[in-house]
Amino acid sequence: MRFLGKYICLLILLTLCIVSCKPQDEILTGNPKPVTFSEDAIVFDTVFTALTTTTEYFFVRNPNKNAVLIKSVHLGNPASPYSIIVSGRPITSAKNIELRGGDSLLVMVKMDIPSRDSSKAFVLYDSLMFDMQDTIPNIKLLAWGQDAVFVNEKHLNCNQTWTAEKPYILFDSVTVSENCQLTIEKGTKIYAYNNAALVVNGTLKANGTASEPIQFMGFRQDGDYREASGLWTGLLFRGSNKGSLLNFVQIRNATNAIFIDSPDNDSETDVTIQNTIIQYARQSGILGIESDVHAINTRITQCGEFYFAGLGGGNYRLWHCTLVGTYYLLQRENGALLFSDYVKFNSVDRENNLFCEVKNTVVWGTLANEVDFVQNTNHTFTQNFSHNLLKTPANALIYNATNLLSIDPDFANITQLNFLPQEASPLVDAGENLGVTSDLKGKPRDSKPDIGAYEK
Repeated sequence: MRFLGKYICLLILLTLCIVSCKPQDEILTGNPKPVTFSEDAIVFDTVFTALTTTTEYFFVRNPNKNAVLIKSVHLGNPASPYSIIVSGRPITSAKNIELRGGDSLLVMVKMDIPSRDSSKAFVLYDSLMFDMQDTIPNIKLLAWGQDAVFVNEKHLNCNQTWTAEKPYILFDSVTVSENCQLTIEKGTKIYAYNNAALVVNGTLKANGTASEPIQFMGFRQDGDYREASGLWTGLLFRGSNKGSLLNFVQIRNATNAIFIDSPDNDSETDVTIQNTIIQYARQSGILGIESDVHAINTRITQCGEFYFAGLGGGNYRLWHCTLVGTYYLLQRENGALLFSDYVKFNSVDRENNLFCEVKNTVVWGTLANEVDFVQNTNHTFTQNFSHNLLKTPANALIYNATNLLSIDPDFANITQLNFLPQEASPLVDAGENLGVTSDLKGKPRDSKPDIGAYEK
């Protein structure tokens, strides 16, 4: 038994020795193949001061059969705003990392920069250095920093003005109170966190230009988030809102980009939307309930349900608009354009007279019928459709010799969201003169304008 015990101990020691001397654990000291990196640079989109960024990562891979020694990993700038995490441990630097043959090392990077009290964006460079035996490869780190205005109050002070000096961050919903006005100047950018909304009970004047549009978007704009939907709630106009204007505005990533619920007994326009681009809305581009809305030179694409919907009655006018429902990531059941004199909203029946005027507008998409009407009450239901191109079968409600039905609009490149009409497009010179002197890009229109938001 004593001999057997010694034999077992000897066998265990021998086994441990063999395991510890496996070729892949022996550190190469000659000329190993260089380690490889899954990325050659880590780039952060706009980083707002006082907020921690998202965490980016990359892998360091050892292509050798044997282990290699990384003498050190460290940032080029000791006072760098970047921080690194290696194998799950936050570090400022690390030494003597053994990377086994065929194995990889996970490295994560994030950053947190203090406010600079500056209206100008700035660039933050650094490098993450890997000190090997004979070389010092590095990963470039790059970020654009920007101070921002953080909007924390639930109700804005009356008659505020937001400027383009710094972007605005909405952490939660904020409200423009009744009888108050929020003015947003050209070039202003507004970023919104999840579930945040800009609620307008008073008046919103957002007046951009073709070269300096006002932008509303979800807080995250890195990678695929730029084209994501439902990252924030959207613009909500309600109550006694009157005379609001959106001009040269871009809205993306919302649930309902523009939602208008301003019932009244008149036909005076509640919200005018012109020269505006709406895209990547999870539900609706523009949704009005018992409201009065006028949209001019407005393009709505990549929505999950309705592109423009006027429900429960109201007065709706669309001039020179382009609605194109070809977004493959969100499957729709309803047409891009819908009008109804009735809707049940928040368990309440809403119904009223309905007037809808659609002129010089193109409605196109993947469905056989992109134009829907629903009449459920005895309220007055008036339609005025002329000089449009509509993806719809023959419909007595919109029959008019000036309307083109289910004819390909021949856009320049629909997959690249280029909705300019081509030379032979049926949209060219097919509209009527409505007094709209320029298109969505600011290009002048002639006396025979093209159908849609763009003039060829």
